[in-house]
Amino acid sequence: MLLEFPFPITETGIENTIEPVPLYPIVIEKNGKVLEKLISFFEAGRKISPTALDQYLQCPLSYYFKYIARLEEEEEVSEEVDARMFGTLFHSVMDTLYRDFLNKTIHANDLMSLAEDEQRIERELKKAFSLLFFKSDGNDENLSLAGRNILVYEVIRKMVIQTIRVDIKRTPFILKGLEQKVDATLAIFSGTKAVHIGGTIDRIDSVPGATEIIDYKTGATEHSFKNLAELFDATVKKRNKAAFQTLLYAFVWDEMHPGEDAIYPCIYALKEIFKEETSRLTIKENGNREVNYPELRDQFKLLLVSLLEEIFNPDLPFQQTTVEEHCQYCTFISICGK
Repeated sequence: MLLEFPFPITETGIENTIEPVPLYPIVIEKNGKVLEKLISFFEAGRKISPTALDQYLQCPLSYYFKYIARLEEEEEVSEEVDARMFGTLFHSVMDTLYRDFLNKTIHANDLMSLAEDEQRIERELKKAFSLLFFKSDGNDENLSLAGRNILVYEVIRKMVIQTIRVDIKRTPFILKGLEQKVDATLAIFSGTKAVHIGGTIDRIDSVPGATEIIDYKTGATEHSFKNLAELFDATVKKRNKAAFQTLLYAFVWDEMHPGEDAIYPCIYALKEIFKEETSRLTIKENGNREVNYPELRDQFKLLLVSLLEEIFNPDLPFQQTTVEEHCQYCTFISICGK
């Protein structure tokens, strides 16, 4: 057309600039309905869990979304077992297998027989899949696994057996609790308010001279941490969340059973359970030593009171985290946009 068209041709260049939408910080003031929800923790005796406290340290805004605004995570129908369901299945099988030993002394022969009874382990695992994943009647005869779920089934089966073998080396011990609900009250604001802290402890063992608070962790985790202050530091990129939560359970147990001289928080890191068999937390400060909660009680409670007073202080709004690494797997990233 430029060469042959007899009339003048005008060319116009069109372009569109692409600019990112500016992100404005989200700040939730603690007034009105928000303040009413916070007050309900005092007046209605609502519990705040170790998981919730950990989420606040990860990001105060995400804590607000989940525990104050009560925004529900969108439930997705999946044909494969995700990380959360993986942990649920493992917890269910271990609870069922150990339930017969509750409040009894467990000896090596007891667990050796259990580890060798692979038919029972597989039966309980299939039942867990049926009830929890497929939401059916728990009849393992109708269970049909395919694809990646077959691999997940086998991994959980091996983890259960290895956990039992690790426990054999710890015998004898008394199984004091399984999936036990616990709670304790902690005074804040110079004793004018009290907060209920509670949750569910995976397992409680009594060994000679001590109580062990055991938390199963299916994700990547470590048994050691630098010091208590680091666990409460929201600016640390790789804060040991598992150690923080397990120490909180040790705190609750200590408040419920005053006078115990030795309470050891323990983590069964299932990803490492085939190559390491240590479970007790260790603190690097002043030597890499095992954590006996009563020895750290006073310092831990001071840090915990400070954290709770920050959460319930009406003058401090809920804001976004400044650590971008904490946003990577956040459920509310589409809302926050950070």
